[in-house]
Amino acid sequence: MKHLLTIAFASLLCVGFAQSDTESRIAELERYVAELERRVASLEARLTAPEPPEPIYVVDGFTFARVGLSQSSSSYVGIVGEVVARQDYERVQVRFTLYSAAGGILGTDTVYVENVGSTPRTFDLLLRGVTVADVASIGVQIESSR
Repeated sequence: MKHLLTIAFASLLCVGFAQSDTESRIAELERYVAELERRVASLEARLTAPEPPEPIYVVDGFTFARVGLSQSSSSYVGIVGEVVARQDYERVQVRFTLYSAAGGILGTDTVYVENVGSTPRTFDLLLRGVTVADVASIGVQIESSR
């Protein structure tokens, strides 16, 4: 009988430990699920964030839209975009300047755009010795128009 009581007591003791272990595992799983739900909500919020607006520059009556940079090679950065004007121009000379975050000039060059008017005209320009990662802002200046 004493042996039977010892076995019963040991069984009850194991069940108590097993129940305690199960409860701690359930609590741990609940914390893990809550963390996963938080991460999923964060990722969903990122997906629904609107795209940043396209850069638009208005300079001396000319509107430059869809202006962007691309790394053409390790040492060349391309500047691309469209330009329109309220009146028609046979030829427009535009100077682009790339600036660093500290305000220093990284590179500058001129592009000529033919037949600028109400219909968007595309342009592209390559600047040597610049990387996209270094560019903080773009300056646009009309040098001449006729």
